[in-house]
Amino acid sequence: MSHDPAGMFPFTRQDAKRIYADWLAWTQSPDPQGGGPSVRAMNVGGCILICDQGHDGYTALVTTGELLGTVWDFWAESGHWRPAGPAYRDSPHDLGPFPTFSAWYHPPQTGTPGIPRMS
Repeated sequence: MSHDPAGMFPFTRQDAKRIYADWLAWTQSPDPQGGGPSVRAMNVGGCILICDQGHDGYTALVTTGELLGTVWDFWAESGHWRPAGPAYRDSPHDLGPFPTFSAWYHPPQTGTPGIPRMS
């Protein structure tokens, strides 16, 4: 897996909006199947890995392009990408189509330590 942080992140704000809208509709489906909508790309540049979710899942911080500063989840083997969900399981799941690092990482406000997300 190779990610050049100086390369160009290939997705646009329009891509993020479309993927997020499709994902949101999928989460509200009475019988969602699979892992939900995503976009496929291999060896994506313009990002740095910030989280290993286990089971082939990762989170990356975008370092170039229109989506600079946003956080995306991806699955290395299949090359599927989508705007990230929160780093903590007990955080609200909906971070919108342009999740920032701060929104992604912000621990829950329950007074108890959060549990980092694992796939």
